[in-house]
Amino acid sequence: MVSVIIPINNEEPSVHEMYAQVSAVFGELRRPFELIFVDDGSTDGSFKKIEQLAARDARVKAIRLPVRCGKSAALAAGFGRAQGDIIVTMDGDLQHDPRDLPALLAKIDEGFDMITGLRVKRGDSVFTRKLPSRIAHWLMARVAGVQAADFCSSYGAFRADVLAGLHLHGDFHRMLPMLAAARGARIAEVPVGWHRRLHGASHYGFGRSIPFLLDLITARYFLAYAAQPMHLFGKAGLVGVVMGIVVGIYALIGSVWDIAGVMGRDALVVLMFIFFSAGVIFFFMGCIAEMLARAHAECFGRLPCIARETRQQKNLQK
Repeated sequence: MVSVIIPINNEEPSVHEMYAQVSAVFGELRRPFELIFVDDGSTDGSFKKIEQLAARDARVKAIRLPVRCGKSAALAAGFGRAQGDIIVTMDGDLQHDPRDLPALLAKIDEGFDMITGLRVKRGDSVFTRKLPSRIAHWLMARVAGVQAADFCSSYGAFRADVLAGLHLHGDFHRMLPMLAAARGARIAEVPVGWHRRLHGASHYGFGRSIPFLLDLITARYFLAYAAQPMHLFGKAGLVGVVMGIVVGIYALIGSVWDIAGVMGRDALVVLMFIFFSAGVIFFFMGCIAEMLARAHAECFGRLPCIARETRQQKNLQK
């Protein structure tokens, strides 16, 4: 079964049309599906329309967030309620074309774990949407080591086990290719259509670039050091201690042979204590972070990679 998750924020005019288009596509595919609308703190009648659809069609689920929490929180709420083996995410403003769903699902059936929709012929503004988007794609490709032309597309398909255990916050929904690749997922892109927004206004712009950059740095830290934070803090601590020792030796030599240099011996002694103290502090921070990371892993028991049964294991179970 396919779970289609659609975050909604003040998209009242689009709800019924989105439902009709998605239902028509799956009717042609003859494939079971569920449609999960997540109302992200809408102030119009969006949720009332979703409730009406849910009352008429058991395949529709309605989730409501009392205040606007952002797309990552909305998607996380949808992931938690999804029952399908395949999960599709798309926007509710009718800019994503449901007729591209068969192409996304066909790629999943080929054996890929995640399919992102490559938006073609976008009509967005160059400076407020296209330029920030291209910069974001370039940065994420360098940080994640994943070659993709459109990282930030929210139109995509995933195997459910790829998303298991992932926590989304901030703008981490844009990091899904990066997070999935780190877990060993096979990723592919499929060209998808793009339509101009018929109702409402876009919630994104150039102002979201700085929060995205900060989230990118956070995601990079979690991927590289969350399981072993001492590898980061320990290196910084080692550099601090070594620099403190080097400065201390230089100050000692200068006090004996009177060649302390421009800074003077007192300044060198202060600098030595600063480096050495910073190094020790980093070491202690690493120890604390290491204990927290291990406690978190033991409590939740999450695997850093995608775990699937092999054919041999299934035969043994039989």
